[in-house]
Amino acid sequence: MKTPYPFQQFAIDYMTSHNTYLCDDCGLGKTLTSIEAVKAAGNEHKKVLVVCLKSAKLQWREAILEQVPDATVIMTEHLPYDFKNLDAWFITTYDELVPNIILYPVARIVWNSIILDEAHKIRNATTQRSKNVTKLMGAQKIALSATPIERHGGQLWPVLKWLDREAFPSYWVWIKRTFENKKGYFGGWNIGDPLDLIEYQAQVMPYVIRRLKEQVAPELPPKIESFVPILMAPEQEAEYNMLYESIDALVAIEDKQLLITNALTLFTRLHQIASWPGLLGLKAGSSKIEWLLDFLDNNPNLNVLVFSKYREMVNHVHNCTGAFRVIGGLDESHQFIKGEGRILAGTIDGMSESLNLGMADAVVFLDQHWSTTKMKQAVDRVHRIDIISPKLIYYLNSADVDTQVMDAVTNKLSEQNMLLNFVRRANVS
Repeated sequence: MKTPYPFQQFAIDYMTSHNTYLCDDCGLGKTLTSIEAVKAAGNEHKKVLVVCLKSAKLQWREAILEQVPDATVIMTEHLPYDFKNLDAWFITTYDELVPNIILYPVARIVWNSIILDEAHKIRNATTQRSKNVTKLMGAQKIALSATPIERHGGQLWPVLKWLDREAFPSYWVWIKRTFENKKGYFGGWNIGDPLDLIEYQAQVMPYVIRRLKEQVAPELPPKIESFVPILMAPEQEAEYNMLYESIDALVAIEDKQLLITNALTLFTRLHQIASWPGLLGLKAGSSKIEWLLDFLDNNPNLNVLVFSKYREMVNHVHNCTGAFRVIGGLDESHQFIKGEGRILAGTIDGMSESLNLGMADAVVFLDQHWSTTKMKQAVDRVHRIDIISPKLIYYLNSADVDTQVMDAVTNKLSEQNMLLNFVRRANVS
């Protein structure tokens, strides 16, 4: 059983009497904090509902049993006959929480505690997923997310509405009253900054707790980051250069939106060739795969995570190394966590949420996502509050597109600005 840190205990105490959106940085133990908050409310042997991602179900069960060894934990694979008289932790997923499967019996009762993991999954109020979740009733409500907002503050509304139905009016009433709104270029509305920041904070702060790693764990062992330049194999470089020359076609395009669409297609293909030409059906080899194989051979005692933006690249790593995988529809992370193998490969999207992979010693990014948030979350799978040794992070760079993605991540550029820079640099060269 783990003992909470002081900063976690603050949140635990708060959540015993307040419905809360806990938005601490990745790796700061939101799972442990929420379980302890349920215990502090005296609900650990009562009706507790956990809604999470499919990939996190086993981790939630193990975390619950570690903190409450005598708890009854049931997952959707073994549905209880009677939810009304159930005194147990029931774990389900967003995808299972639909009317014809789990939603009706779960929504008919008032739970003593509900934990909504990765709550940003309901930030779009118009989706069926969000509407399903809002039907859940609980005396103690806890929402968890490391990324509560990506574009605008209005994304908080679905969770805030669930936490306190009385305090938050309908979506558009709140949006128009709280934020600047402008007509969008293609119709609709663009939601801007709060009209009154102090008033906005006064509305939101009673429900939201957010702490960053550098604030609460400055003594955390460091990330040792290395940016590794790699020469492309001759055949790979030839394919890359041949495609790069087609950038000239972009110069004649005047409409900005068409420009961005075409630039993204070209940029993505170049990015794929720089990782592994096989992503485009080409036969040239990959210098990044060669580097990875050498790294694994030279470091036989390290547990290694391998990230790529592309699903087929992960499958290629699996074929070359026998690595376990985390990609859409397949999650073998539990085998890596149990020590059955030392290599786990996954997409940045697939492994950027929920997983605790602090047992890994090194992380290799064969390529990067151009979302700063997704890259940070991927690194935070290993750089967590309970680690005792530094983590080695390697970013492989074999082409100009790799450099531009790194620049976009470092400088937090939007996809549009990254692509505009790409076109400008191409025209200059």
